[in-house]
Amino acid sequence: MTINALDPNQPRLAYRLGELAAALGVSRWTLRRIIDRGELATTKVASVTVVTAEEVQRFLTRHQSRRARPENRRGAESHGHEDGST
Repeated sequence: MTINALDPNQPRLAYRLGELAAALGVSRWTLRRIIDRGELATTKVASVTVVTAEEVQRFLTRHQSRRARPENRRGAESHGHEDGST
């Protein structure tokens, strides 16, 4: 299979840091801290620092697993009444 990186219908191969920060909805500063902590690997293409799309997917998968929390199952009974009234 041949990948044409200039074809707009092809998925992105990598993101510049500013693009990635915007796509993730975080500031460039926050993205830089994530990178500095070693949570997201970068690579250089010529003199431009990029993060591969594959690395972004790995980061998001790891982040989602780490942040997943069981639902609060206490519900209405935490107020002492079955109907949820106080």
